[in-house]
Amino acid sequence: MKIFSITILLFVFSFTASAQYKIKKVYHPEWYVSANTGINYFLAEGFNEYLKTSPTKAIGFLGRTSIGYNFTPIWGVRGDIGFSTHTWPENSKNNNIAINIMAENMAANITANMINWLSGYDSNRMYDVSLFGGLGVSYRNKGVFNNALISYIGRVGAQADYRITRELSLNLLAEVDLVDDNYNEYIGTKLPFDFYPALSIGFSYRFPTTDIFLQTVKVNYGK
Repeated sequence: MKIFSITILLFVFSFTASAQYKIKKVYHPEWYVSANTGINYFLAEGFNEYLKTSPTKAIGFLGRTSIGYNFTPIWGVRGDIGFSTHTWPENSKNNNIAINIMAENMAANITANMINWLSGYDSNRMYDVSLFGGLGVSYRNKGVFNNALISYIGRVGAQADYRITRELSLNLLAEVDLVDDNYNEYIGTKLPFDFYPALSIGFSYRFPTTDIFLQTVKVNYGK
């Protein structure tokens, strides 16, 4: 009889414990760093002349390092600093001279993880797609111009990540950057800004946190 009673008590205890506790996925905010490099295509007054003769002349390069913080599975912030180079046909010389432009820039961005937004957070997911947008400052070097120029920079884009390990991911970014219309010291009449679409590739590293993916939490039975 005692053995039977003890067995019943153990069964009730284990059932109650399993009803009150279970493993549930809980997101923890995380820091990360990233580095990217790629190409851009400078679109300003006169660039169509390149399209007629040598479209690849308008290709420039860019590089960037970033530090970011994801405070929810969807929303995050990211700050970056980098450089860009551009080539532009000098309109005043009948597009016969290619002007090289170099600039340094920094920006603050807001990021939105669209996969987590649409499908929910999953710590085992191997890929992510995010949208981002930001504002910052660009310092265009003097170069062949009369003076250097401090310009605003606006940025919108999308980023795809493929997780190599739990911390390391491969990144592919597509974006459009807007700068002052006087960026090439030529103010046009159609658009109040110059801009350049860009593609870049790189890596990001997420710093591990304690119990970053799983945590035992007390829940109501049946939920």
